[in-house]
Amino acid sequence: MSSIPGWIVILQALLTPAIAIAVGVIGFLQWRTAHQKVVLDLFDRRMKVVNGVRDFQGLVFRGGVKQELADVARFHQVRHEAEFLFGSDVVNYLKGLHDTVIEMSTATAALDTLDDPQTRSEYVKASLAKLKKVVAMSSEFTALCAPYMRMDQKRVRTPTEWLQYRNDLRNSYADKP
Repeated sequence: MSSIPGWIVILQALLTPAIAIAVGVIGFLQWRTAHQKVVLDLFDRRMKVVNGVRDFQGLVFRGGVKQELADVARFHQVRHEAEFLFGSDVVNYLKGLHDTVIEMSTATAALDTLDDPQTRSEYVKASLAKLKKVVAMSSEFTALCAPYMRMDQKRVRTPTEWLQYRNDLRNSYADKP
């Protein structure tokens, strides 16, 4: 027989499963933290695109019908970043905005080469119509991006909160407590 007391033998037997459970909990919490970091990083990248689009819209509003080529090129880059971060609805919106601004800029650039007042008037009207379209499109952008910008992951509940939630769910089935 062994001279080790029985309670020490029982504690030795329970120590291995206790360590395994602790390692499992730590692993789960590390996974959860890494997941939340990925969600936050994705939000940051999407917010960068949203701010780039809003900056470009502000330049269009301030600059009117004349746009610098560098500004359009910067927006073109933002648009291509959005292809991998947003769905087709936002990508199609940005393509429409880009095309409208290019058409507006082209009509404005053509004004410098035209001498005929009638033709100039048509180009001014076309450019102004495109500017109005850009202004109208700006209100849609926030609504299109809102579903992608939500950070709807939940906080991990404590065991007491989880048990309370489960009990409330059980009681919702018309059980008598």
